[in-house]
Amino acid sequence: MNQVTKLPINPSFAARYTARTGFSLDDPDRKVPVHGHPLAQMLAPRTPGHEKRSNQLLQDRNRDNLPSRARALAWLTPLGGILGWPERAQAHCHHPPLLQMPQLSSAPNWHDWLAGGLAHIAEIDLGHPIFGLAIGGALLMTQIIGIRQRGALLGTVLAKDAPQLDLFPETLTPDDEDAADSRIPLFTWESDTATRQGQVRKENQDAVLKLHFDDGSVVLIVCDGAGGIEGGREASQSAVDVIGSELQRLWAENAALTPEALLQAITAARVNARNENLSGVTTALVLLLQADQMHYATLGDGAVAVVWPDGMVGQVQVPHHTAGEPSNIINAYIGHDCDVPPRTGSIRLEAGAIVMGMTDGASDLFPFEDFALNRDKYPRLAGLADRLLLTLEEARDLESGAFLHTDNLTLAMARLTEGGRDDEAN
Repeated sequence: MNQVTKLPINPSFAARYTARTGFSLDDPDRKVPVHGHPLAQMLAPRTPGHEKRSNQLLQDRNRDNLPSRARALAWLTPLGGILGWPERAQAHCHHPPLLQMPQLSSAPNWHDWLAGGLAHIAEIDLGHPIFGLAIGGALLMTQIIGIRQRGALLGTVLAKDAPQLDLFPETLTPDDEDAADSRIPLFTWESDTATRQGQVRKENQDAVLKLHFDDGSVVLIVCDGAGGIEGGREASQSAVDVIGSELQRLWAENAALTPEALLQAITAARVNARNENLSGVTTALVLLLQADQMHYATLGDGAVAVVWPDGMVGQVQVPHHTAGEPSNIINAYIGHDCDVPPRTGSIRLEAGAIVMGMTDGASDLFPFEDFALNRDKYPRLAGLADRLLLTLEEARDLESGAFLHTDNLTLAMARLTEGGRDDEAN
């Protein structure tokens, strides 16, 4: 098996990098910086979040309008009657009068009439069985009224949940409606790409390309010409062009792209490199974003990661390294008659997920966890890839002042949304 060695890693830089992040550049299985290092703090938003209190108030306001709350209040209606039942331990006799009226003057006025009426009321024996039956009847009536009120309230809530009558139906025929529905994708992709030469390399040997298709599918292609080998720039640019052209040809023939199309495109790039006798080699990350799925085919290193809607980060791509050897040695690429098959796979995503494909120059420094924690701070992706790469490019070592990056920087990213259509696709 052929192996390609990139430019050797500077031992001094590797030592500083390990001391700062806790990871070794010679370990190919750990390429994500630790949470909270200085570079992550530079990428994090500078203004603290102040939406927690407002979000809580909004949730409380929305909770008051929930149908479940109305149903709960309806069940509490009869409790007034339950609390009003007399105690069974009361005796039927020997009750003192409820009212002790003061002695009023004997003058023939309205006071005498009032005193006489209250005196008769005071003589009523509340412990008499007839009085208990009267109270029980009143409470029973209260229960019946409460049940009727609860039924009316529940009927109102259910009426709100019921579908409304369409008084203005569309004039489309069923066939036209099916055709219209087929033209509206359930999921769309918002995408952005960027590449930077950086401050330490003489030329940019990375190449990136994104393609949009009529069914809403998006293809992201990221290639990294192997450093230290002449012709890396031509190898990466040629691979991007051939892979993109082959996928467009397959779309024109079949009106659709499949995961197998990614393998055919990489094979076409390898054949072209052989026919053109290119001296350089390149890695390749090819991502097909279709509906709510991502299909990928990769050669070499770099990173393919998914930032999920809940803030979790998952590394998808497994680099072509050999265990125990330095990470700048890859054993699968395009060029030099290499025939190691790409590593492929498919994954179903959720609305709001962000897919990121990048060369190792960017992935070695990118703070995935901190970006995930602040994902809501970026409502749109347009221009975001270049801003992130600029931050990585400008980052310096705190002790020596040297730039942290040692390679070109390339990033392709896309976010899955429900409904609508990507503005860039139009």
